[in-house]
Amino acid sequence: MAKNVTEEPDHTIVARSMPEKPRVVFPLGRGNRGKTLLTRWMIERAFVAGRDVGIADADRTNSSLSSYFKNVLSPQSADDASVMEWFEDILDKHITDQRSLVIDFGGGDLTVKKASLELELVDMLEREGIDLVAAHLIGPDPDDLAYLATVEENELFAPTRTLLIFNEYCIPKAMPRDEAFIRTVRNHKIIEKTLDRGARLVIMPALPVVHELDRRRIGFFEALAEKSDSGHTPLSRFTRQRVMLWLRDMESAFAEVNHWLP
Repeated sequence: MAKNVTEEPDHTIVARSMPEKPRVVFPLGRGNRGKTLLTRWMIERAFVAGRDVGIADADRTNSSLSSYFKNVLSPQSADDASVMEWFEDILDKHITDQRSLVIDFGGGDLTVKKASLELELVDMLEREGIDLVAAHLIGPDPDDLAYLATVEENELFAPTRTLLIFNEYCIPKAMPRDEAFIRTVRNHKIIEKTLDRGARLVIMPALPVVHELDRRRIGFFEALAEKSDSGHTPLSRFTRQRVMLWLRDMESAFAEVNHWLP
């Protein structure tokens, strides 16, 4: 579980509503599009609000969630067969326990696509009483839409609860922020098709100090405390303020879909 934060969090930076049914959330997309950052935020906000959620890290090249949380589940081997067996085992356990889960796969990982082809994964999980959430992380690059297009084709992996998340952190400095996604991916036919079937679009705000938190392995809510419990010099008040504002912006950005989160 995440490190404890002793202070009561501001109600504007963490939602406390309890999901009606367990959630299994799949952050998806290319590498360096913010999947792990989103995963950490979802898990931390759930823990701070007193909700239980399992954590699975299937990133075969950059596994980092265990630096922030305890009891992170990871495959013992990186070969495809072992990862698929591990994937089925943890899903089976969380279905049995009726417990929410977030699974962080590496960029370009095909496990979810393969399982969907072989098992009709969406229908299977929904029959078992699990709400499935696909969260596609997208930057202002048309190539970011390739994975979305492959899983949306013939509704291979197209759960009702699908998020299209435009990550502002991926916008190049030379590109105007208010035009970045409109000029590149917003009007692409696969975006329109996915929205037309009921997916929701979210603009995910950038966290300017994310590298400082990553370097120290400090959680978002931990950063709000006066002192970190990791033995480092406390973060500056300006860094803490930026984290607090980002948490508020995240809650605002996801306000209309926070009932889809664990």
